[in-house]
Amino acid sequence: MVQSAQEQVARIVKKYGSSEHVPVVEVAYADVPHPVERLGLFVSIVLGEGVIQITSAAGQAVWDAALIGAAAGAFALLIGL
Repeated sequence: MVQSAQEQVARIVKKYGSSEHVPVVEVAYADVPHPVERLGLFVSIVLGEGVIQITSAAGQAVWDAALIGAAAGAFALLIGL
C-alpha cells in the first residue's frame, strides 16, 4: 500500500514538477494503549467531579430518607453513564 502511494506521488511529481525532489511517503502507526489510558483517566476525572457535585449539593441540606435515596439514585445514574 505504501509502495503504490509512493509510486503515485512519483508519477504526479514527474508530471507536474521536477523529478529531482520526490517526497517520501512514510507510515505512522497509532499507539492504541495510549488513547485507551487517556479515556480511562478522563472517565475517572468526570466520575470524581460528579461525586463532588452530588456531595456539595447534598451537603447544604438536612439528611433524611428522601435525600439519601436521591443521592443514591444520582450516584447510580452517574456510574451508569
